[in-house]
Order: sequence, then structure tokens, then C-alpha cells
Amino acid sequence: MVEETTKYFDSLKIKYEMILVNDGSKDKTWDLIQTIIVNKFPNHDISGVTYTKNGGKGFAVRSVNNNNQ
Repeated sequence: MVEETTKYFDSLKIKYEMILVNDGSKDKTWDLIQTIIVNKFPNHDISGVTYTKNGGKGFAVRSVNNNNQ
């Protein structure tokens, strides 16, 4: 999904930022996010955020926006 999204936005030749969120998962999601950012897309504006508790999409969006102000 990340690869398709970056290809699409790159084809539009627009500036974008992608934030990948680990919303309290207990598996290896955070490790996967870090691998994607560092190894697969090091030259893209992609960052990651992890939360210990699952708060849902709304919580993640509000939290990321509050941290970037």
C-alpha cells in the first residue's frame, strides 16, 4: 500500500508527507513501519508514530496534528 501511494503522489509531482501509525498493535507493526521508512523509502517524507493504546483513526489523526503544531 505504501509503495502504490508513493508512486501515485510522485506521478502527480506534488509535495506530500506520509505518516504511518501503529495504533497500539501487539505484533511487529512498529518494526515493519521502521523498516519501510528506513530501508524502502529513505528519500521520501515518510515518518512513523506509535501509540501503546489503540485509540482508533480519529485519535491518531488528532494526536499527530497536535504534535505538529
